Amino acid sequence: GSPECSRMAIKLAAANKSDMVELDVWETSDHYPVVFHDRNMMDACGIDGEIRDFTLEAVTQIGFLNSDETITSLDDMLGLCRSLNLGIMFDIKSRDGSDRFFNHILGLIEKHNLDRACVLLGSERARGYLKGKALLTLPDELLDKVKQGELVDLHGYYWFGVPKTWPVDLIKSVQQSGALVIPALNTFRYSPQNHRAEAKEDARRLIAAGVDGFQIDSIYQDYFGRAKVEEAE
Repeated sequence: GSPECSRMAIKLAAANKSDMVELDVWETSDHYPVVFHDRNMMDACGIDGEIRDFTLEAVTQIGFLNSDETITSLDDMLGLCRSLNLGIMFDIKSRDGSDRFFNHILGLIEKHNLDRACVLLGSERARGYLKGKALLTLPDELLDKVKQGELVDLHGYYWFGVPKTWPVDLIKSVQQSGALVIPALNTFRYSPQNHRAEAKEDARRLIAAGVDGFQIDSIYQDYFGRAKVEEAE
């Protein structure tokens, strides 16, 4: 396999015909966005430190263990995704990032012409900055209005969550109100002994229900056609 959130992982996702990739984004000490999976670098790079402890120049020199890959700036990663025609699911890990950090992200979305190809997982602070540039997760209070039969405008949102807890009969109503429906199929959500069968059944049921796509761990990629967002691992 390839290191999570590395350039090679992105290339593999494209080769697997994913539509989007999930990028975990952290802030460096000089307020630039960098793509990296874990909070601490020890497991991936053998260094006991965090992205926030390093400048952009220093952190992009750090290599992954057992790999020729190095940690990548968001700028370089978005350029790669754009060249591979991949959309982005941003998971902003620096929840209380600085103004400069978020303004860099906004500038990079514009630079790489990705403002119509992004969705966001992140804090309220991240939502405030990226609203209008990325689809935001559907708030519970708006979903409750759909449940109650109210007419609501859900353009700019996507319904993201765990399939087992979903009222599947709401999918069409959410879509008709303007939101995308993207359930998550992740190994940690299932029993270790039977996760493949459980995920495959969720995929079958939700495809039949007409969801717009899936956020998946790459281990489940064979259960789909193209409509998937792949964890970059």
